[in-house]
Amino acid sequence: MVDYIFIDIDGVLNNHNSFDNGYCPINYSCVKAFNYLLNEWSEAKVIISSSWRYLILSKQMTITGFESMLLTYGLDIHGRVAGHTRASKRHLEDDSRYKEIKDWVEENNCQNWIVLDDLFLSNDRRFFKINPKTGLDLPKVNQIIQAVKSF
Repeated sequence: MVDYIFIDIDGVLNNHNSFDNGYCPINYSCVKAFNYLLNEWSEAKVIISSSWRYLILSKQMTITGFESMLLTYGLDIHGRVAGHTRASKRHLEDDSRYKEIKDWVEENNCQNWIVLDDLFLSNDRRFFKINPKTGLDLPKVNQIIQAVKSF
């Protein structure tokens, strides 16, 4: 059982293939894979650990608006975005995202959680590194589900 899924977006819900303007669109096959995971843990809440959270932190969007944006991409996420990690004091340093997630976990007394990210963040078994060239796919989702069953 998973209560919280921390998600990076670039490299997880897309494969870093960008438009001419430099922005990477959400990839439907990655969305489909993530939805499968959401269906597996139907009560799990989503925490945005991606740099996309700065849309919320900068007040360009609310959490509800961010969730609505994800819904337009096809994510089955209605009512499930529960928050985001804090702003990084050391943006882009190797351990900053890891510490932001661990801080959120400790501050919220979180027990059952996993992290999906295309960066290697930790050897902790709850951190799942996603191949940034493909993004999240069904074989990786099945691997995650099996791994969580062994926790």
